[in-house]
Amino acid sequence: RFGVAVATIFGLVGLPLFFSSVQPVLDADIKMLKSMHAPITRVVRVTCDADPYWLGEVRDSKGRVDARIALCEMGKHVLPVRVDGRDDLPGRTLQGRLSWIDAQVVWAGQAFAESPELEARAFQVYVSQQSDRERIAMAVLGALFILLGPVAWVVYFRWRRRTKAAA
Repeated sequence: RFGVAVATIFGLVGLPLFFSSVQPVLDADIKMLKSMHAPITRVVRVTCDADPYWLGEVRDSKGRVDARIALCEMGKHVLPVRVDGRDDLPGRTLQGRLSWIDAQVVWAGQAFAESPELEARAFQVYVSQQSDRERIAMAVLGALFILLGPVAWVVYFRWRRRTKAAA
């Protein structure tokens, strides 16, 4: 019974994971990024006015580079882009999951503390770069989680029927 409960929870977790991965990519512009109703957690495609440039690095607790931050110039604004530590600088057109910059985003506070003029130009959102392969992998993982719940229930009911028949 515990396994069925766990499989059901995994199935419920798989639903938003799957559906967020298969949503179409939104083309984001300055107006959308400045909006209070920005499409947070959605995958967006952004076109920079110039090639992005590195702002800094995000290190883990052991001092290794976990991610790097690039800045995408869009008009008079800049959009921070979180890039995986081993990836190259993104091109002018990039895509990734959109998130708010808040108190939990430590790297933004550190980077903007060094450059207050940069903070004034920055959007209140950032993009965590994500490739199409990562989106497909998340969709497959979500689909597996979704299938795990019903399969566990079928196995459980067949097992109960067999134990009742044997008794």
